[in-house]
Amino acid sequence: MSEHLPNLKTLAEACIAAGEYIPCQAWTEDRSYSPAEVAWLEFATQATPAAVLALIAETAALRKELNRLREDRDSLLEAGGHLL
Repeated sequence: MSEHLPNLKTLAEACIAAGEYIPCQAWTEDRSYSPAEVAWLEFATQATPAAVLALIAETAALRKELNRLREDRDSLLEAGGHLL
C-alpha cells in the first residue's frame, strides 16, 4: 500500500489545485443505478482528494510514532529492560 501513497498524494494535490473533483454530478444522470454503481458513487463522494491527503498525513504520523516506539523499545532492551 505504501508504494501507492506518493502517487495518490500527487494526484490528490493536482485535483485540489485544479478544482476538478465533483463526484456528485454523477447522480444527475436520469437512469437506474446498479448496486455496485451506487456503492461506488457513495464511496467516491467521501473519498475526496482532501480525505486522501488526510489519510496519507495520518499514516505518516503513525509510522513516525511506530518508529519512535521501536527506538524506545530497543533502548530499553539495550539497557537491560528485558529483565523487567
